[in-house]
Amino acid sequence: MKQSIVIFLLLLMAVTNGNAQSKLDLQNQRDKMLQDIKLTNELISKTKKQQQSTQGELGLLNKQIQLRKDLMSSMKREVDGLDADMRRNELVITQKESELKALKDEYAKLIYLAYKNTSSYDKMTYIFASDDFYQAWRRMRFLKDIATYRQEQSLGILEAKSLMVAKNQEIVAQKKEKMVLLNAQKSEQASLDSDKKAKEKALSSMQQDEKGLKKKLIDQQRKQQDLNKAIERLIAEEIKKSKKPDAPAGFSLTPEEELNSKNFIQNKGKLPWPVERGVITSSFGAHPHPVLRGIEVTNNGIDIATESQAMCRAMFSGEVSGIIEIPGQGLAVVLKHGSYRTVYANLKEVIVSKGQLVDTKQNLGVLLSNDGRAEAHLELWQVTSDGMKKLDPASWIAR
Repeated sequence: MKQSIVIFLLLLMAVTNGNAQSKLDLQNQRDKMLQDIKLTNELISKTKKQQQSTQGELGLLNKQIQLRKDLMSSMKREVDGLDADMRRNELVITQKESELKALKDEYAKLIYLAYKNTSSYDKMTYIFASDDFYQAWRRMRFLKDIATYRQEQSLGILEAKSLMVAKNQEIVAQKKEKMVLLNAQKSEQASLDSDKKAKEKALSSMQQDEKGLKKKLIDQQRKQQDLNKAIERLIAEEIKKSKKPDAPAGFSLTPEEELNSKNFIQNKGKLPWPVERGVITSSFGAHPHPVLRGIEVTNNGIDIATESQAMCRAMFSGEVSGIIEIPGQGLAVVLKHGSYRTVYANLKEVIVSKGQLVDTKQNLGVLLSNDGRAEAHLELWQVTSDGMKKLDPASWIAR
């Protein structure tokens, strides 16, 4: 029985540690979302000071709405996890209480039998009725072992029950804490609903200027095409310069570039953000236009909103393969990481030069600021024998 209690306690500790790890992950996610909501609020506040609704403000509001929904879902999962822990603990407590009751019943029977037979067959009589000294010693040891065994058995189960009750009390307290947080988030939902109404009002106002929005969209598409062509031209020139006259057709890497590519790939999902603080307001790929109905826009990378005058930094160590200037869109820095290229656009000022080796998180330049905030545009390209591929940077940076 003592061994089974030890095994039970070890299993309990294993389950508790696993649940604790899961709770810690959820709490870390919640803390990260709260930080993002705080930053988004700051950026929205600065944008509103411009007294004019913009697509940037809509992007921030959409991001904040999504963050709050994710936060509510995360907190609900925490509460659900606590409920599940409590149900498991209550089940074990019920089981242990049943075992304890059975032991008490056994004790009651032993005491009753001992009382009934006190005059004719008490412990001393049982011992003195032995055939020899060795048998008497064995009977004494047997009686002692029974008492010790029962005592340990009872104490062990009582200790396990006490542990489970304490654990349940702890979980109840945690559940109350989470429910308080959940209720707080629900109250913030009212503020979010107010933001949604303000967004709808701004959206309606912006839709009235459909002609101006379409003109702006065409201008954005032209700038994106100019950036694409400049990147493709830069990479093509790099490949041409690196090729030897007698080299076979196709694309190939030097041993050093292969190592750089391998190191870059190994850090997928762990790369630092190109800004110290920021939230993604526009994701990779094709999306409906935020204002114009029935129009789809394509983003070759991701857009990250951050504070005004923020610095843009390298996601990974590499070589500055080129600096591109797009009229009306500022500057862009292209970093080479073996067969991969990271592109940092919307820069007002660049503080690196072509051919320079940079370290991870090294500043590349200052971002353009508008509407009281800045926005980094990040792209990721892969050079292969089949050509150049655009990749989603969001799946490469740490989340």
